[in-house]
Amino acid sequence: MEMQQENDRIKTVGIYCKAIVTKFTNMGVNVNGNNPLATIEIQILPDYEPAFSATVKGAIKESSVPLYQPGKEIFVKYDPNDKKKAAIVH
Repeated sequence: MEMQQENDRIKTVGIYCKAIVTKFTNMGVNVNGNNPLATIEIQILPDYEPAFSATVKGAIKESSVPLYQPGKEIFVKYDPNDKKKAAIVH
């Protein structure tokens, strides 16, 4: 559950903003039923600084997979001290 602990930490300290999904990769592992473990590459769009890329990993609810396809807008929190680290905010 290290991944979940890291996502929880980022949600606590992170900066909330929009992001655009650039790539969705199903890792071939399901969690709690048919919920795929996925790697999602995103372009983070902060309000007052240039956009940057990050990668998010986590279990995605099966019914939500269409919401995380390339080109979709999502909301994330990113770690201001390490911008490569981000977590999806539901």
